[in-house]
Amino acid sequence: MARVLVVDDAPSMVSLVHLILERQGHSVIGTSDSRQALDLAYEHQPHLIITGGVMPYYDGYTVCRMLRATEQFANTPIILMSANINRAEAEAAGVNRLLSKPFHPQALIAYSRELLHAEGGAPSR
Repeated sequence: MARVLVVDDAPSMVSLVHLILERQGHSVIGTSDSRQALDLAYEHQPHLIITGGVMPYYDGYTVCRMLRATEQFANTPIILMSANINRAEAEAAGVNRLLSKPFHPQALIAYSRELLHAEGGAPSR
């Protein structure tokens, strides 16, 4: 079972992603507060991080850059989901996959499977 951190300013989006990934057997931690997301990342050590793009406090690109700046999250897969994706900024921030909103649940499932398998599979708890 993989641990997944989801952060998006819309609680309904956090809930939707949580539901989709939980049905895939993952343990999901979610928040609508980008500042809290950083604390949750250190506390729960997620195998995958999914972040929104535009959020209060830190946008998704900043969250990614802050996590990538640490040895601990330098290689953790990250999906950025947003209606307005800046591909150059996402690439510079170290995002692995881009997911345009609105998205089809199968796209989220496929990206999460791909990234978790690329990391050698999610460790079991």
